[in-house]
Amino acid sequence: MTKSSIDVLERNISSSVRADLTNVPARSGLYIVWVDCDDAPIDNDPRRKDPLRISRINCKFGRAKNLRARYRNYLDVFDKHSVTFKVIAILEDINAAETICVRRLAEFRMRGRSGRRHEWLANVSPSQVEEIVREALVAGGFVPAFEPSAIRRVGEDAIAEKLVSDHLSGSAALIALMLKRLPDKTRSRTFAAVRTPWLRWRPPNWAPTHSRA
Repeated sequence: MTKSSIDVLERNISSSVRADLTNVPARSGLYIVWVDCDDAPIDNDPRRKDPLRISRINCKFGRAKNLRARYRNYLDVFDKHSVTFKVIAILEDINAAETICVRRLAEFRMRGRSGRRHEWLANVSPSQVEEIVREALVAGGFVPAFEPSAIRRVGEDAIAEKLVSDHLSGSAALIALMLKRLPDKTRSRTFAAVRTPWLRWRPPNWAPTHSRA
């Protein structure tokens, strides 16, 4: 890989690792989240023997005292997949607001093996959920600050596919997958080392296997 390819690779990985957390307000509000996956458990708690499983056809509506922290939680749970987190409204009375909205979404709530209804939804799209929630809030007398933008963290598979396409190299994808979770300082040192000509790394007693005639 050339130096310019390494620079582009570093920028791509760094931006995906940050996952646009700063674009999600650290305030209370309502949100919708969905995951681009074929099949995944809704949490990574080892104590849960048979957790509810979801796919890309499902989405979840919920509340959070800190939307940024909640988004970070989803990134941890679904760490290998693309996660889209959309803030629907920023407001203080999230409990009352959620109660009104959940009543309108009751028919879409998934059921676990115990029969208990979950916050995850089926047979309804994120855009439909957003419309239902907004109508419920207005009807309930809430005047929230709406946040129309959706934040998306691209999963490892998508990163690797894009890097291979951009750099025409399987090594780019491998580097992306290995470096994605490294601390910023470690990742920076690694890229600096990759930029260094290989001969600077050679062992103290290194010598070529044959010399020029």
